[in-house]
Amino acid sequence: SKCPTQSVYHDGAWAYRFKASAEGKSETVLLSGKGDPGYRFTALGLAETGLCLAGRTPDCVKASAPGGVVTAMAAIDADVFTTRLESVDLVMVEKMPKTAATVVAV
Repeated sequence: SKCPTQSVYHDGAWAYRFKASAEGKSETVLLSGKGDPGYRFTALGLAETGLCLAGRTPDCVKASAPGGVVTAMAAIDADVFTTRLESVDLVMVEKMPKTAATVVAV
């Protein structure tokens, strides 16, 4: 496969909308970012994850994280990590308003 052009890598943009539901409640979140998601976001996101797990991002590792072998997100404080990714302009997280377009009645 071909790598993205420099223009796409730097000037492109992406967005994904997610809806989560539990116990009769739901939230819709829009994740968006700049640049190519497959190259820019993946590479920088993995680097930020490593920095967090190595203790280089203050308070990023959960104080109550279980010991042993766990997945990265089991050990990472999601709120701290999200704030870090937003602060380095890697991702923007927006809660979507509850409108007729985003709410599905069941």
